[in-house]
Amino acid sequence: MGWLYYAPSKEALIQDLLDDCESEKLKRRSLDSFLVQEGDQLVLWSVAEVTAKDDSTAGLKTGQVLKLICCDLLDRSGSTWGVKRLDEAMGPYYYSCPLRFLDMADELSPSWRKAVLKCHLANKLQAAFLTA
Repeated sequence: MGWLYYAPSKEALIQDLLDDCESEKLKRRSLDSFLVQEGDQLVLWSVAEVTAKDDSTAGLKTGQVLKLICCDLLDRSGSTWGVKRLDEAMGPYYYSCPLRFLDMADELSPSWRKAVLKCHLANKLQAAFLTA
């Protein structure tokens, strides 16, 4: 999946990504979000609740609810902001996801979650070492 550039500002892009939306096939509601700079990449983490409105949505049955962790990479090109949308099931190579999100969402990638926990532990150990 590539990048989609369309927003006039970072704030407008984030608002659009987090706004609740509904289509013929699904209803999406944002439950929580967190914006972080991970290395050179700006990452918007969020937990979304997706409700299927028919049986043809992402393998869900009508009325079934899936809570998933979203990893939206944000970027600016000139005066336009864009996004590359990822989610936990894709096993993104980003691990700054807030730990509370792991309890809020359905588990779609055990190996990715393990890497997130490892990253947080390493950061905690590094912080403890630097303050000692």
